Amino acid sequence: MKVLIIMSSLLLLVSSAFADDYTGTELLKDCKLAVATENMQHPSSTVEIIKGGRCVGYVMGIENMMEMEVAKNKVFCPPKDIIWKEVVQKVIQQLETEPGLLDSPAVFSVVKTLYNGFPCKKE
Repeated sequence: MKVLIIMSSLLLLVSSAFADDYTGTELLKDCKLAVATENMQHPSSTVEIIKGGRCVGYVMGIENMMEMEVAKNKVFCPPKDIIWKEVVQKVIQQLETEPGLLDSPAVFSVVKTLYNGFPCKKE
């Protein structure tokens, strides 16, 4: 129950901080551009670089904000040495395996990915 309350509070906080019209579909496209640009899979235009950066900034901004908000009550536990690409790849995987998130605000995909992708070990 405690986790549900924390997650609901975070979703309210995060969704009010970011534009609600940025959907999972847009996030997926942007994140794929970010990974492709990083892997140098194709020449990137300036627009593609900016869209890829939007994904990275959005995802890592939510990740950092959630880490600060839940420091006392750990809801997710990414490794200390995690890099942006690992988090973004998990977001891509979450969106590809759960198409219902594509029409939802992007924040839901990121929060769900962090919660499911980086569970805390029970002590």
